[in-house]
Amino acid sequence: MQTCTSNFQDLPARFCVDLSKDMGYPLSIHINSSRHEQPLFWQSWSNNDLLEDSSFLQAPGLPIAMLLPQEQLNCLPQHALAIAMSMPEKQYQLMQSMLISAAALELALSNPLLFLLLVHYAELQKLDAITFKALVLQKRTDILRYLQLPSGASVVKMLARIDVKQHRFANLNAVFEGLKNPEAIDSLRHVQHICVNHLLFLQRYRGLYWNSLFSMITPQSSIADLGHIRRLAQDSCLLGASLASLRTTSTVAELKVLHDRFVFKHNKMSVELRAKQQQRYYGDFPTPPLPGNELIVPISSWYELAIEGVQMHHCVSAYHQRIHEGEVFVYKVLTTPRVTLSLRPQGSDWVISEARSHANAQPSEEAMLVIHNWLNAAHKGFKQR
Repeated sequence: MQTCTSNFQDLPARFCVDLSKDMGYPLSIHINSSRHEQPLFWQSWSNNDLLEDSSFLQAPGLPIAMLLPQEQLNCLPQHALAIAMSMPEKQYQLMQSMLISAAALELALSNPLLFLLLVHYAELQKLDAITFKALVLQKRTDILRYLQLPSGASVVKMLARIDVKQHRFANLNAVFEGLKNPEAIDSLRHVQHICVNHLLFLQRYRGLYWNSLFSMITPQSSIADLGHIRRLAQDSCLLGASLASLRTTSTVAELKVLHDRFVFKHNKMSVELRAKQQQRYYGDFPTPPLPGNELIVPISSWYELAIEGVQMHHCVSAYHQRIHEGEVFVYKVLTTPRVTLSLRPQGSDWVISEARSHANAQPSEEAMLVIHNWLNAAHKGFKQR
């Protein structure tokens, strides 16, 4: 790839990237520089034919480092470049939105996460540059209100405390969802070392909040770590753990001990009594969303659900309300060792929520392959109907 800047003075208002050698046919991208009034807008040309004229937040599909000459890269605010790199797949859009006006850059540098959320929303809504430039001039609380998020001044301050450079964003929708729970956000305001992982944790957490819960989550926590903590805390709440008992835990190990104690207590209760209570309260067990096969068998009654928890020594039988409300559905996986599988709806599909072997052990790779193959085949068959 060659950069054609020979016909321009230093730091030109527009430059050209020649992609002809890489593509095997005449193709060049003409890009407005960072000092242009419409920064990083671009056009693609083949010889003298205009192929595409970009709109605001439309990326040309190549990384900034491959498109911008070194002198252009050197002129970009380095803090702004670091913010753009927190979401590599959106770096072009983020860089363009920061350069669109002085107010946009100021917002990005003073509250990076709020800025990322605004750019993400603007891209989804296909906002033009004029509308975006007007939005960044608004009060921070008004921007949150525009994003349909909790809009207090304390939320603005909380977002400003989060260092986006500690994280690589895979999905800002998860951050959006995590911010939509006012009770959770109220709890987070008091967390000393708040990070993006706290918001990712909140996306699907449905349980009680206590200060030490958030101290178990750090910038280094993996997605698997977040899922593990979420499951322990949420299941403990489902099993009847009070806020007072939860507050006695300050580490993941302590939370697991509490969780296992409640599982043992729950599974000692009469299976028949629990099944009769749930049948009386909820009615018949829901129809499985996807058909099973010889290895993956849907739970078909409240009694089977209770038995599954006892046999597998975990708390799946505490999911009765979520099953009734259509939030999850449970299957028995008859591999060796056995696995309990729960699915959750995602759009028009059902995806894996949890898969656990005996006493919440991780399933084998062979069992997970069986589950994935069945799920893919079940979805394919369902969509062909």
